[in-house]
Amino acid sequence: MTDIKTYKRKIVLLGDGAVGKTSLIRKFVTNKFDDKYLSTVGTKVTEKELLLINKGGIKTNLKLLIWDFMGQKGFRKIEKSGLIGTTGALIVYDVSRIETLASIEDYWVPRLYEAAPGVPIIFIANKIDLLYGINKNSAEANTIVDFQNMANRYKAPGYFTSALTGENVENVFRGIGKLIAKNIPQQSPPQLPDKFVRQTSGFYESAIIRATDEIIMDFQKNFGSSLEETMPIIRKQFEKAGVDINEPTIEGLRKAVLFLSKVESNFWSSEEVSYRMKKRLSIINQIKEINTTKQRSKKLTQVPIMPFLNRKTSTT
Repeated sequence: MTDIKTYKRKIVLLGDGAVGKTSLIRKFVTNKFDDKYLSTVGTKVTEKELLLINKGGIKTNLKLLIWDFMGQKGFRKIEKSGLIGTTGALIVYDVSRIETLASIEDYWVPRLYEAAPGVPIIFIANKIDLLYGINKNSAEANTIVDFQNMANRYKAPGYFTSALTGENVENVFRGIGKLIAKNIPQQSPPQLPDKFVRQTSGFYESAIIRATDEIIMDFQKNFGSSLEETMPIIRKQFEKAGVDINEPTIEGLRKAVLFLSKVESNFWSSEEVSYRMKKRLSIINQIKEINTTKQRSKKLTQVPIMPFLNRKTSTT
């Protein structure tokens, strides 16, 4: 009897918020559909085993560590840390929201290749059940053609899926598993068009998103564990603080910093905890300074100039 070799590999699901990444994973792992999109911070890791059989009958047991990334753009440090060690990626768009397709090439592919050059990709057009019976000339129908063309450009498989009906869900995960199991020889990273590099390097990130990113990664760094291990702790504290990843607030971040400090107080001295708490609060204070500066600048631009120009000068 031939021994079955077991390998553990990390894959990531990328794409904008609410495109259905979490529901696809849930359908694949537990065969249950869930369309509740939690606006929580960070990543969630799920494990699933796949038994793969190649043409020669050789069996491989592949343990997939499936990383579900939040869809909020701009968390550069979290993304960079979480993408390290990736061996394959599923990049998802929502067929009912055409703007989520543009994000794939404008943001997610460049971010992936920056951290994990040349990894296998499968593109996913999700929620295909919403398009049954639509007008063939509609914008959504035309976007499907754009999706197929994009997959062809990257020479990558493109699947149409529905987490609701289960259509192609099993196939996309098996597909990425087979690509990983091939052990394709190391190749040079694909050359991205200049526009991708410009767009991702110049992507606008709000001050509060940058601050949230900084606080999360500062905690992870000081905690001394991997992002996979610390993110559940961080997520719990952010949820207690009521932080919505799509719209974090200064007050919510302040509460989150205090909750994180309480966690650290179980491991470090009060002096160390106090130092780190003040450091993170100072990051938040910088947001207020930036906002104050913007408000002042706005007021200055609104000062009427014409009355001063029309004022008569003295001739004495």
